[in-house]
Amino acid sequence: MKIYTKFICIFLSILLFNLSVFAESKNLKKKRIDPRIEFFLKSTKNQENKYSFNQYEHIISGVGAFVIGNLGYLLTDSTPLKIAYSGIQTIGIINIGQGVYQRNSPDMKKSFYKLLTTKKVRTYSKPLLAKNLIKIFAMEERAKRLSLFFSTGFLSFQYLLNATVYDSPDRVKNIYIFFSGINAIVATYSALYKSDYESQYFGKQIDINPLAFRDSQGNNTFGAMISLTF
Repeated sequence: MKIYTKFICIFLSILLFNLSVFAESKNLKKKRIDPRIEFFLKSTKNQENKYSFNQYEHIISGVGAFVIGNLGYLLTDSTPLKIAYSGIQTIGIINIGQGVYQRNSPDMKKSFYKLLTTKKVRTYSKPLLAKNLIKIFAMEERAKRLSLFFSTGFLSFQYLLNATVYDSPDRVKNIYIFFSGINAIVATYSALYKSDYESQYFGKQIDINPLAFRDSQGNNTFGAMISLTF
């Protein structure tokens, strides 16, 4: 009987000890989470659940406005209406550029959220953190550059079309040609110039493909790659 009682006491002691250790380790884990990290994760998670959109919605709406603007410009003889439809053309093209940005942007908040929540890495060394940050910044810079390239490139073509092909009022033709030239310069610059982050991660080749990219290791994403290497 004494042995049995002693066994029960030992068993209960071990059980209570394990439970206390488990509870303490759980509390320590909770204490280790920096409140700033906890705030960021919670904020990003809530925003992700609250807002969702189709990444192609700007391209779709932009193409719609572009088509309406061009059809209206062709079908009307009124100068004020032509100017109004020219504005619709511009809005449509800007929306297309924004759609290109959304298609290629890594979404900075989601990228940082993924860095903090991935189970593959518990702690980041400085080189690994730098590698991930370079990738995020490079993709963001590329998205901005492609958005600018396609916006200004299409605007340049559209204004040139309005001035030389469409039946536009003489007093606005020179304005269209001027705007076309300015946008052509910006488009050329954005096609040729890459930021330091882009050059580091993707390489220095010309890259104007909104559907795919090739990183510095030569790995391709989905789609064809349009590039020239110097």
